[in-house]
Amino acid sequence: MTAIAIDGDGELPPLPAGLSVQTRDQAFGDILSRTAAAKKSIDALAIIIADEPTASLDYVQVEGVLRLLRDLATAGRVVVVATHDDRLLPLADQIIEMVPRFHEELTAPTTTQLASGEVQFTPGSRGNRIYVIESGSIEILRNDAHGTAHRLATFGVDEYFGEMGPLFSLPRSATARAGSPTVVIGYTPEQSRQHIGAERLTDLIRHGERTDGNTL
Repeated sequence: MTAIAIDGDGELPPLPAGLSVQTRDQAFGDILSRTAAAKKSIDALAIIIADEPTASLDYVQVEGVLRLLRDLATAGRVVVVATHDDRLLPLADQIIEMVPRFHEELTAPTTTQLASGEVQFTPGSRGNRIYVIESGSIEILRNDAHGTAHRLATFGVDEYFGEMGPLFSLPRSATARAGSPTVVIGYTPEQSRQHIGAERLTDLIRHGERTDGNTL
């Protein structure tokens, strides 16, 4: 079984020994620039691996890549694509999510009561809620290389925290802990936009600067 890696970053695999008519770049340039030649050169391959094949392409070029990938996935051949580009998803027969996706749900905001010292979330965890403090306070903590916790910020009533993770599908980067008996309201990103207001979206994204510029 033979495999080829089509690298979206421009890295090309080495050519077989003995290729002397064309240089390495010329040979692969001819293959990748001509759809017919590319398809002919891989007719015998059983597996094709494409790593970010649409990276740095304009929409016209992307359309050509989408058609080519779908055409290559014929009977007896598997095309595996690693991508951050959602435009490729409708082409797939099977999708494996490497990072969990959170979908907006038609649910009411959640209310959580925290005892003093109780943790709302920890580094590396994921969630789809942005929190607004109704009463009490929240401390944002991060451990150093020696495991010692350092307080980055303290938020009070009507302040929000935990916004960067849900907005950009990132893991939490710090610990959120109640500094006193606390009640927090959890909103989905869309609910948060409505609650905070469109005029404060920029502030919402820059909010992490209060916690040393890192995501929450």
